[in-house]
Amino acid sequence: QTDRLQRLIDNLLNIARIEAGVVKVSKQSRSINDILAEAAGVVQPTAEAKHIQLVSDLSPLYLGALVDRDMMSQAVINLLSTAVKYTPDGGRVTLRSRLADQELLIEVEDTGVGLSEEDCVKIFEKFYRVDKDKNMAAGTGLGLALAKHIVEDVHGGKLTVRSKLGVGSTFCISIPHVARAS
Repeated sequence: QTDRLQRLIDNLLNIARIEAGVVKVSKQSRSINDILAEAAGVVQPTAEAKHIQLVSDLSPLYLGALVDRDMMSQAVINLLSTAVKYTPDGGRVTLRSRLADQELLIEVEDTGVGLSEEDCVKIFEKFYRVDKDKNMAAGTGLGLALAKHIVEDVHGGKLTVRSKLGVGSTFCISIPHVARAS
């Protein structure tokens, strides 16, 4: 319970700092695939405990972006953790990266319980939890709100969701691509 309370406080403080514009951001040109691989490593033990296959389908291209490494890592960990929480035992979560035009796309796709159209609209609101799924996993309803703030307010990107009830969800981050310096 202490750890859960600490996570709640940390998430609230991080959201408040971002909203107030006082968060210290240290953006550097980074390989997104390196950040994604680290995030997958953090979530892997939780996935294994539920017998969920965590697949990394990362682009072979160098995908560079101007990001705060720790913050972007936190956003991806939040998306992966959510996918694992709401995917039944034996399911699959896929982490994908690719380049589309000058946008770098990161996708977290799951074979989980899925969301209704109404829930897709509200899922990024602070403290929002899907009523029908509340008993599946503990949570505060802050992880996706924090991820959206990190992606959109801090990095000028976009975080969206596509979902189908009973089939699964795909969360997609798009941020500007930065080519590798020669």
